[in-house]
Amino acid sequence: MEPAGLVNKVDKIKTIVLPKSLESMGEGCFMHMSTGKSINIPATFVVNVEELADHNMTWKKVTSSPKNPKYSVVNGCLLSKNRKKLYAILTNDSKVVIPNKVKQIDQTITLNDATKKLYIPKSVTKIEKYALAS
Repeated sequence: MEPAGLVNKVDKIKTIVLPKSLESMGEGCFMHMSTGKSINIPATFVVNVEELADHNMTWKKVTSSPKNPKYSVVNGCLLSKNRKKLYAILTNDSKVVIPNKVKQIDQTITLNDATKKLYIPKSVTKIEKYALAS
């Protein structure tokens, strides 16, 4: 359990600015943060970005550097750079629209409590085991 004072301080943070030098993030980062923060994925960040979707955390806004060689973000969805694999749903919108180019939904995908409608495009040909489990 985290001290209440620390949790209250973390709740006041609205935007997280990751340094351009960041390459990876360990398990459980941002675990005790509340929903509704904004964050940018720098160009150098290529390892464990899926941690941004861990612990049922949703983000107000997530953007990705166009120079990032591994990831892109569209409609609140964390995608491979070529947009063919969905790694995470990072939005707390009630309607989630998976982009049209996506062919594969990763097993790490979970839906948050706010999701009421999920649109999966015809381009999807593979949904991995345990994907979309809550």
